[in-house]
Amino acid sequence: MRFTVFIIVALTVVSLVVLFIDNATINPFISDYAFSRDVEEVSEKPCSFSSSDLQTRQNEALPPPLSSDNFIPKEPQNYSNIIFDNCELPHLNPWDPSISKYLKPNTKKKSCKSTFKLLTKLEKGVLTKTLNDSKTTCSYRCLHPVNDYTLKYGDWQNITDTATPACDIVETKCFKNDASSNAPFYEFMHAQIYRNDTAKPDERPKHPDVHVIIIDSVSHSQFVRALPRTYHELIANYEAIPFPHLNKIAVNSRPNALAMFLGKSHRNIEKSPMSVGYSSDFKGGADCKKGLDDDQWVGKFFKQSGYRTLISDDWALGTFNWPNCKGFMRKATDHVMKPFQLRSRGKKFYNKKIDENVYGGVCKESYETIMDYLDKFIEVYPDKPKFSITWSIDIAHNDNNQLYHADGYYHNFFRKNEAKLNNSFVFVMGDHGLRFGGIRNTQIGEIEDNNPFLLLSLPWSLRRNAQTMSTVRDNALQLITHYDLYATYVDLAQPKINTTLNSTKLIVHGSSLLRPLPQPRTCDRLRVPFEYCMCIRTKTKLPKDNTVGKPAALKMVAQMNQVIKTEASIKNICTPLKLNENATITVEQFKSEGSLNIYQVTYSVLPGDGKFWGYVGQASNSSDIRIISARFPRLNSYDKTAFCAKSSAFTAYCYCKSLIKS
Repeated sequence: MRFTVFIIVALTVVSLVVLFIDNATINPFISDYAFSRDVEEVSEKPCSFSSSDLQTRQNEALPPPLSSDNFIPKEPQNYSNIIFDNCELPHLNPWDPSISKYLKPNTKKKSCKSTFKLLTKLEKGVLTKTLNDSKTTCSYRCLHPVNDYTLKYGDWQNITDTATPACDIVETKCFKNDASSNAPFYEFMHAQIYRNDTAKPDERPKHPDVHVIIIDSVSHSQFVRALPRTYHELIANYEAIPFPHLNKIAVNSRPNALAMFLGKSHRNIEKSPMSVGYSSDFKGGADCKKGLDDDQWVGKFFKQSGYRTLISDDWALGTFNWPNCKGFMRKATDHVMKPFQLRSRGKKFYNKKIDENVYGGVCKESYETIMDYLDKFIEVYPDKPKFSITWSIDIAHNDNNQLYHADGYYHNFFRKNEAKLNNSFVFVMGDHGLRFGGIRNTQIGEIEDNNPFLLLSLPWSLRRNAQTMSTVRDNALQLITHYDLYATYVDLAQPKINTTLNSTKLIVHGSSLLRPLPQPRTCDRLRVPFEYCMCIRTKTKLPKDNTVGKPAALKMVAQMNQVIKTEASIKNICTPLKLNENATITVEQFKSEGSLNIYQVTYSVLPGDGKFWGYVGQASNSSDIRIISARFPRLNSYDKTAFCAKSSAFTAYCYCKSLIKS
């Protein structure tokens, strides 16, 4: 026994050394506390398993994969004429000197002193008043989820001694009985997991849980440097495996979510020297114009397989229905926190006092509310398999330094739930890296944008399966995408295809991370557009007097203006753009493969000083410049100049006409 513990501890220490030392550079910002937990706490076996469980679970293995008959066959492609059909994976230093000036590891949580006194309390399903005052009347009502945009109000009911609300989201208010005004002096919301049946303490889940915890806009490097205690907790005590080469497949959250949870591409990848070309899986904009409920949504698969399901994010609009899409037309999972966000952060159902009270009033940030909701979900269903998606959008979306102060919360969450999650697949990840700011304007930041983080912890029993762990560790060293995550969720849910979908076969572009991955793995073969490919390409910065930059930038601006002129969602509210010829136009030339020269051009436009980039190609024997990029990603934020077009897929191009002085 002692020898076994010694081996486990030794392997843990070695893994930490390897993971925390990158390019021979040690993180100068990691707190000593990150390594202070006594090694005795690294358990040889999970405390929630009985000895009989351990004996049977020692030899557990994955179920057989679904038959390929369940999937639409992939069309054979000829990659022989594609340039850059190879991939050298980057190995980034999270504290690279070129970005050090942008890192502020001592960033603290905004100062907050709670002045709001809670007069209602919801614990273990029981709602009570915290004051015994005959001059005060308190009431509650349920807020029921309808779809991604709407909630349904329940009837107001008085809180006498106790109440047991039959819903997850409960709104409360209190009145002074002798007040002349009918307005409440107290308004609040509580969140719980309402279970309409009774837990069976002797029953164990038939399947491991699957929990997906997403922190928006966080790269692999950013997670390592900003959440060192959380990272250590996951590596040391969950035996989590980092996947440092996850590549996003699209610019922002929604298309990456569609790939991750529906397995589909939202737009065409045009045929080019770098791609064989791929068609969108959604015809005629169906990803936006039609509801997602009846599509190949993994939440439905887990539900069908007997799981209790949950989805929550801390954004009132929501990932699946942004910018103005249908999203889920019905309640997407058993438990949905959306009424909480609609009431505190939305438009139609917004209540300012509730907004102030549930966040600032109790000194709680939005990511904490959704993580607390997940915490209760884990607690309430000990006897049932669970699937959850918890997506924190606010904490890191606009500022790479805000994440530092959340390390304590996430660390404590995982430490607290270590035993409860030992029979779980836990995916802790990002959707993409930071898309704006100083870091994004560096070469390191460009790679980080394309490289969201991923750590995967397997159930304890599978961690003792040498073959499975070897396979997963091998896969962690390879290029992967959100399509592979979808294939992994399908592998775990084991859906009965014929009874789940209107069509009889699934579209699956990726491969399960729990099985050996097919080779070779390059961006185009994995359906990653060239503009988001994280594979290392040698580039040379051209001098300012080059002959490519200005003509290419003018063509790109013209293409942007064509979109502004014709796109219905912005043509009447956004002004045409022009190239800012006084700003620097940066041109980088890729190392040539064949007779075609590829350039990355970064330029600025007026009005608004938006900074964009794109790819162009030029044959060696021609002066003609051809645009390769279908869209031009923006490098600086635009919320203050494109507010009029928030519901458009082309918000980044917009400068609102209302800002132009007549």
